[in-house]
Amino acid sequence: MKTAKSSNFDKFYLLLGFALIAGSILLVFVFLKMFLNWFSTLENQVAAAVVTVSVTALLSIGSLILSKHYEHMRDIRKELNVKKIPVYEELIDFSLKHQLAERAGKKKPSEQETIKFVAQLIPKLIIWADEDVMKSFLSFRDTAINNVAKPDPRILFIFEDILFKIRKDLGHKDKNLKKGDILGLFVTDIKKFLSQESS
Repeated sequence: MKTAKSSNFDKFYLLLGFALIAGSILLVFVFLKMFLNWFSTLENQVAAAVVTVSVTALLSIGSLILSKHYEHMRDIRKELNVKKIPVYEELIDFSLKHQLAERAGKKKPSEQETIKFVAQLIPKLIIWADEDVMKSFLSFRDTAINNVAKPDPRILFIFEDILFKIRKDLGHKDKNLKKGDILGLFVTDIKKFLSQESS
């Protein structure tokens, strides 16, 4: 509980803050008025030169601020990608184990291994994954759970959607990639699945 003394201190600092803000605004107003009065006494040529120099200085400062802002945003994105890439690699590697295990003569991850992997992956996705990646992963997981008995061919394209979202999040433009192009890297009969999807 606040004492009367601490309450008075709070009020004092609040009033002091308002006074400083008001004083700063007043000071800016006074300097601006003085500048305008001084500017009005200048000859046209001198006034034009002052305006030119002022505009040039403002543009230079503005360009510097924008440059620093973009540089800062680029550094943040770079730092985030350092954290995101290992998470995305884990997701892709484990998913491909399911897709390619039989073809490589290996055993697919068991249901228990899959549950354990997803349980470890979800906290990492929550912290680092882009929201579009998270939504695609949720759709992929739900489709997989609801079609355990009879696999749904659509799940391949939902998985590809995750891959497209991951690439977009990491900065790839993918202007020339279309549906099925990424899947075609590891699904040999992708044309059959594309025709099923479109029918």
